[in-house]
Amino acid sequence: MSRSWMANGITIVCKPEGRGRDGTMSLKKQSEKNEIVTPRIYGHAILGRGWDTPVSTKEPARELVKENTENGADGVQFSGASPEVATAARDENKKLGLRSTCLHAQLS
Repeated sequence: MSRSWMANGITIVCKPEGRGRDGTMSLKKQSEKNEIVTPRIYGHAILGRGWDTPVSTKEPARELVKENTENGADGVQFSGASPEVATAARDENKKLGLRSTCLHAQLS
């Protein structure tokens, strides 16, 4: 897949955790070492995915953003969080100078 991306001129991929955070970070490291042919990868961890407890208040949201950064994520993907939780995580994300993506549900 990544070779065809490169062949078609795609040079950067914002990978919002399609393989899980650890899988995406592994691909990113391999790419940085030129061990695989792939576009530059920006790994975004989905807010709350992989935690044992739901992220339902501000403080766990901030801690999750910090933890994702420590594990090499370039940013956070927001999807379905309450406004309070999303705002806290977005603020922490911004303080750390990270990128973000957001998915909006098509409910109607």
